[in-house]
Amino acid sequence: MWYLWLIFALLAVLIPVWILFMASKAAKPYSNDKQKMKIISLNAIKYILFYWLCDLFFMSCIIDNLVCKYIFGGSIMLIVFYNLSNAFANSKVKRSGLIKWGMLQDFIVGVGLSIYLIYIIPNTDLREIVSVIIAAVYGGLLTLVGVAWTIKHSMIQKHEDELVKAKPLFTFNFFAEKEPLVNNRKVCLVEGNKQPTTIAEALRRPSGTESFMEIENSEQSSFTIKRFYFDGAWHGVSANNVVLPNTRLLVQLFREDTVTHPIMEIEDVFKRKFYYDLMFQFLFFPNEKITDKHKSTLGQMKEITEQDVVERGIKIGESVNE
Repeated sequence: MWYLWLIFALLAVLIPVWILFMASKAAKPYSNDKQKMKIISLNAIKYILFYWLCDLFFMSCIIDNLVCKYIFGGSIMLIVFYNLSNAFANSKVKRSGLIKWGMLQDFIVGVGLSIYLIYIIPNTDLREIVSVIIAAVYGGLLTLVGVAWTIKHSMIQKHEDELVKAKPLFTFNFFAEKEPLVNNRKVCLVEGNKQPTTIAEALRRPSGTESFMEIENSEQSSFTIKRFYFDGAWHGVSANNVVLPNTRLLVQLFREDTVTHPIMEIEDVFKRKFYYDLMFQFLFFPNEKITDKHKSTLGQMKEITEQDVVERGIKIGESVNE
């Protein structure tokens, strides 16, 4: 029997060595993240203690002690089924291939260990009673796990449906009015480098192009206009910037660069950001000279990704131009 004790001793030494080695490999990408490192360290300690408990169960089999078998084996069963129940009920657990394999392994170990602990009960009548109780407990656990999984799946599906509904769905209207601000409209003012600060400046038309765009929202959801990128910088907005369902909003901006397409950043109710490439076209009114400061209106709009914005050399995290 000496070789069994040798295996027990080797396992007791190799378990922490192997787990710490695997933990160090897993922690390499997160060396600068203290929170991640703390989580990995705690998980490593839990794994060491769990496998030491399994090693103690192996020792109880060596000495053939019934009490130790039930103490260590029962503890392993409780831990295994607690982890399984928690994994099923917790919506934050991402079930990759390794996680799914681990869950299956835990289930097989738990069931196998339960059968073994029932089998070694010396009293036949007691064994039958315990078998019935364990079967009822397993049935209840599986039912609870099934209900928890169904509720969690329904909540995830509901959240995904809410995300789909919250995505802004809107269009724009071609705007060809000479004095669009004279009517009683909701207006969003973009704070640009050439933004007029007085009424007199606004009447003189500052150098550059005065651009207008009218956004018409659907009944799906509201959204917030956060900022615009043009003239080499991000620019914030003032006045009205929330577009309610089934409403229109007039946006006014002054810009110098009439070649590069501005970019609009909006945000939905879940704080998700969306980006749109804006293509303006000039408006020419009767009796207007070519040398006059021309207005432009939105002629085309296309949704783009954050990666598209970055590829244009624009920094997403850059603060707005004051």
